[in-house]
Amino acid sequence: MKFTYDWLSEYCRTGLPAAEVAALLTRAGVKVESVEARDGDAVIELEITANRPDCLSVLGVAREVSVVTGKPMQEPGVRIDTTRSFRSPDWMLDVQAPELCPRYVGRIVKGLKVGASPAVIRRRLEAIGLRAVNNVVDITNYVLYESGQPLHAFDLNKLSGKSILVRRGNAGEKMRAIDGREYDVAGALVIADAEKPVAIAGVMGGRDTEVTEATTEILLESAVFDPLSVRRTSMKLGLASDSSYRFQRGVDPARVDWASRRAVAMFREHAGARPESVHLDTASQAEPKRQVQFHVASVARVLGREVEPAMSRKILEALGFEIREDMDGIWRIAIPSWRADVAQDVDLVEEIARVYGYDRIPATPRVAVALSQRQPWDEVGRAVREALCAAGHDEVLTMSFTGRHAAEAPALAGEPVGVLGKTGRREEQMRMGLVPSILDAVRTHEAYGEKGADLFEIAKVYARDARGFSEKTMLAVAGSRGFPALKGALENAFGRLGVLTGILWRPAERAHLVPGRTAAILHQGREIGVAGEVAEALAVAHDLRLRPHVAEIDFEALVEASRLARRFTEFPTLPAVRRDVAIVLDRGVAWRDVESEVRAAAPAGILESIDFFDLYEGKGIPAGRKSVAFTVTLRAPDRTLTSVEADAAIQGIVKALGSKFAAVLR
Repeated sequence: MKFTYDWLSEYCRTGLPAAEVAALLTRAGVKVESVEARDGDAVIELEITANRPDCLSVLGVAREVSVVTGKPMQEPGVRIDTTRSFRSPDWMLDVQAPELCPRYVGRIVKGLKVGASPAVIRRRLEAIGLRAVNNVVDITNYVLYESGQPLHAFDLNKLSGKSILVRRGNAGEKMRAIDGREYDVAGALVIADAEKPVAIAGVMGGRDTEVTEATTEILLESAVFDPLSVRRTSMKLGLASDSSYRFQRGVDPARVDWASRRAVAMFREHAGARPESVHLDTASQAEPKRQVQFHVASVARVLGREVEPAMSRKILEALGFEIREDMDGIWRIAIPSWRADVAQDVDLVEEIARVYGYDRIPATPRVAVALSQRQPWDEVGRAVREALCAAGHDEVLTMSFTGRHAAEAPALAGEPVGVLGKTGRREEQMRMGLVPSILDAVRTHEAYGEKGADLFEIAKVYARDARGFSEKTMLAVAGSRGFPALKGALENAFGRLGVLTGILWRPAERAHLVPGRTAAILHQGREIGVAGEVAEALAVAHDLRLRPHVAEIDFEALVEASRLARRFTEFPTLPAVRRDVAIVLDRGVAWRDVESEVRAAAPAGILESIDFFDLYEGKGIPAGRKSVAFTVTLRAPDRTLTSVEADAAIQGIVKALGSKFAAVLR
């Protein structure tokens, strides 16, 4: 929010330098970003939080300045008063979506002479970065910044049917906005005449009805639009304006008619206009003020310091709050229309504190601090990250929203969770799996010239079923170096978690992975994930140059199964005996089955490890058979094994493999 100090001083003259006023505002919680001297004046820029839309106007800031300096505030006088009606003899106003437009005020102004604005208006607008257009447009912008209430002027002679309709856009309806672009307004709240939309409500007016030098009559719009509706429309269309910025945060309903009358008074003064005797207004009467019960004692309880009730009363009344009842320390307070953020007792305490001065409130001398303990969830996450990073993978963080179809690699069963206020581009639903997200990250890396991207992410996925909503934390890994490298990286992580011995890889099929190159990952017989090569259709959908391998694993299952505590084992002092074994067996026998049979056949207590190192098919090996080579390490805990004992153990293993798989020594 920008304004000039000269402009502010028109409503509250402090006699203080601009920098000093800026310091007082910041001290009271209205943060000043900068004060820039310019042509004998100063441009002040504020950082306004979303809960203080009342400070998105010069009058709102002047009110704050009046409170912190004790100087009186003077609002500009408005002497335009006309009869309120739902319709005039010639024009009709029809609000067909009252839940999205609680109030609409339209005034007909005739006799305009469009030309240059007065120098003071041009100077103030240009100082805050607005381009001066003409006296009509400039006055609507001036009143917007002055009061915080957006206005829009339609060229009356370009409106058809003498009707103003506030309705939702129909299917297929389009409108060319003032910025020259055409927008699809289907479903959006629009202002329409009898034939077509002429403005996107709360966002931007239409090109066909904008004010030009030939304009002599206008319909001046001042309204209240639903903040969420304006936000959805603005995001969906990718269109923002000063008006939408204010409507999204909420405007003061009491300023709607005031701003309209203020603009008409300025049209009369600076454009020779004359207002019609009747204006259109959907409000039948002013809304009653909200009220809050305030306990004076809560000030000391919350702040830790007594503030005199007289001081509290003075501060609240200066801010516009009205104390209607005082019953033995309990006040009934009416909330001004511009303070929608105040809803309860503690909000009033905050108002008193910021004006009274946080520096006058004593600091708590001692605050108990306890170190948080690492939880298994944190430890497992740290171990997985370290293991995957050590294997050459980089962690990514992606959005939880996706525009992809729910059937694309879902990790959770059920229906997708839709997103309110979607833009129509990506944010259509919450993701049901991490594979689409991590493939999007791979595509981004490829777009920047990275030929291979090895990535991983730990994040949540979401779904909806008959019982309600569900979410689960998953681990997704993408690799560019083939399945063995991906499998090795994952087994490195499993080993860090102490679950590797319970892991099995079993052939599987998934729609988003290549058949025959996909494996289910099991732990203790329970499936916890899947890994494989990305299918061609999925790679095309994500516009990938190369087809990576991906894995998606139930991270919560890893947390549950992990055994991070390491047990001490003495360094072996007795020598080991290693024997290389090569056997020929049927091609369909899996290594995991061979390994299991070796462990079962080895003499108890002396088998230390089994390490696969070679697979061969070809010359010298019968068709349908393969050669598998592995190393068996034997070590006795209490003696040195003899060659005779080691040979006997190996012969027993080979015999068992021959009996089980018809395997023979090569």
